[in-house]
Amino acid sequence: MINVYFADLTHTAQGIMSKIFPIGTATVAAYARQELGEEIGVKLFKFPEELDKALCKNIPEILCLSNYAWNLQIANTFAKAAKKKKPDLTVVFGGPNFPDSTVERTQFLKKYSSIDFYIIGEGEEGFVNLYKKLKEYGMDSGKLKARKEAVPSCAYVIDEELILEENSRINNLNKVPCPYQMGLLDPFFSMPLIPIIETTRGCPFQCSFCADGKKTADRIFRYDEEKITKTLEYIAQRAKNCDELIIADLNFGMYDFDISTANTLCRLQKETGYPLTIKASAGKNKPEKIINITNILKGSGFLGAALQSTDPEVLKAIKRDNIPTEKIMNLAEFGKEQGNPTYTEIILGLPQDSKEKHFESLRVGVDMGLNSIRMYQLMLLAGTEMASPESRKTFEMIIKWRVLPGCAGNYQILGKEYRIAEYEEIVVGNKTLSFNDYLECRLMNLLVETFINNALFEEIFGLIQAIGLSRFDCLLFILNHPETYPESIKSYFDSYINDTTSDLFETEKELLEHIDQEGSIENYVSGTKGRNELLYHKALCYLSFQDLNNMLCMAALKFLDENGKLTKKIKDYIESLRNFSLLRKKSFENTNLEYVESFKYDFKALSKKNFEIDPNHIEPCGPFTFKIKHNPSQISLIQNSLKIYGKSTSGLARLIQRSNLKKMFREFEYN
Repeated sequence: MINVYFADLTHTAQGIMSKIFPIGTATVAAYARQELGEEIGVKLFKFPEELDKALCKNIPEILCLSNYAWNLQIANTFAKAAKKKKPDLTVVFGGPNFPDSTVERTQFLKKYSSIDFYIIGEGEEGFVNLYKKLKEYGMDSGKLKARKEAVPSCAYVIDEELILEENSRINNLNKVPCPYQMGLLDPFFSMPLIPIIETTRGCPFQCSFCADGKKTADRIFRYDEEKITKTLEYIAQRAKNCDELIIADLNFGMYDFDISTANTLCRLQKETGYPLTIKASAGKNKPEKIINITNILKGSGFLGAALQSTDPEVLKAIKRDNIPTEKIMNLAEFGKEQGNPTYTEIILGLPQDSKEKHFESLRVGVDMGLNSIRMYQLMLLAGTEMASPESRKTFEMIIKWRVLPGCAGNYQILGKEYRIAEYEEIVVGNKTLSFNDYLECRLMNLLVETFINNALFEEIFGLIQAIGLSRFDCLLFILNHPETYPESIKSYFDSYINDTTSDLFETEKELLEHIDQEGSIENYVSGTKGRNELLYHKALCYLSFQDLNNMLCMAALKFLDENGKLTKKIKDYIESLRNFSLLRKKSFENTNLEYVESFKYDFKALSKKNFEIDPNHIEPCGPFTFKIKHNPSQISLIQNSLKIYGKSTSGLARLIQRSNLKKMFREFEYN
């Protein structure tokens, strides 16, 4: 029997970075077991500590490792260490973090010389093809490479030459077995990880910044509904320590067949209580179908569509068409009516982007009333058109290197400690966006993240919209009036800008020299350096919620006054909101806190209008007394979330970003 280890590694030194089941490597392993039977013994790994223990006991004949932006260096370090211990080990890599051109692929495989073979595209048939070819050569990878024989879906370098044979995609996914139903993923249900399922493969869009934007991936293939249903049932029966499910599809909700998946999920929610939260990348068009899906899932999913930018020049440069703005407004309105969280995505630094264009893209999302604007920096991902030398030159990209947040640590591998950090290239400017403008955009991103996302202050911004002013203009007012910042919040904003700049390096060589310095990795592990500055500083602001709450109320009063809208009734209403918001949201993670408080306003009735009311048109006719506390289902949700993300500031930051926070704010009922 040939032993094969499949590892989809995640960094763990700062907490678990990638918290999902290893579905990709598991599916390849399942197909290999189906096609090769008892010829191979298969083991799956997610955590480096577990892989190290296994390698110390026995190094297999074949070691397969996934390659993403967040695990290339740790995977390569394991490969090098294992190969040093066992030179005849065959190392196989696969995953999207691989260049597209012949020259760059050759350079990659020479740089990471411990890789014997790289599986290109889908891994199932590629690995089985490689295994069968290795078998012809007595499992001797050196003999196979010496013959320079091509293997379908496989690339390798020998004598400075790239040997490569592309292969077509799998158009009948039903011949690929389900790793869940084979039991391969059973051990991971007891780990602090989130189950993930794939129902389709492919994306019809060709965005230049995305690894899935290739012409070869534009056809959509789907698993049979029966297989999807059985897989979801299998997961629901075993997911006892997690309330979430991730759907890996690139455009979930855009197709008619997604409705049946949603109906199955709805049924399982009623029968088992799982999943409470469903995360997926919503389809990039067909918003009416996305609304239908969301209606079926009754608030457990996120409703929205990625914009990336609203500017026509930017969209043309990245080869993207967006859903018309008016249709996104329909999504937002439906979300409000149904109580669904709504989102869009915006990328800073795209070709032809500028401060004015970025602000306008943010304005569209904020003023539509979307309660989550996911803001990203532009990463240059291997294998994308955006990362090509031609794109870099054409758009005069200003590029820096940085360590990926959460992806650094000291790891024991086969008796030796290694200092490992993942790193990336990010764009911090271009011919239309200066670095200083980039920094101002990043500060605005923090304001949106802090005050808009998760509907943290929907009551204040609902008021602003109801009296005919712009939510985004209120954020601009805050940006331009730092005198309204309490000392605690000002220090967080200053720290944020410092983190945004201090972790950037001019070259890969400079970054690697920094990582090798004594104490450098320890600074990343402790969170002193290399943290996700946007989410980390939002979490800091949240931990000073009383100051943050007071700051927004004061800024809103000044903003309304500047626009000639401030009245005594509005001042009185905002003062009541200040205390109401504080009691519901401060320390939401503390489920032991509960309050009984009286207010002049009937906030229960106003909440049914999403707080989009003009206080000038209502009378304070209280007192209305409310009991404010978490209900049992909220307590369970919060406790399970804390198990996954932890209670550190960085863990809280990830929890806030990835959860429907409105479900965690204390409920309030008439007392």
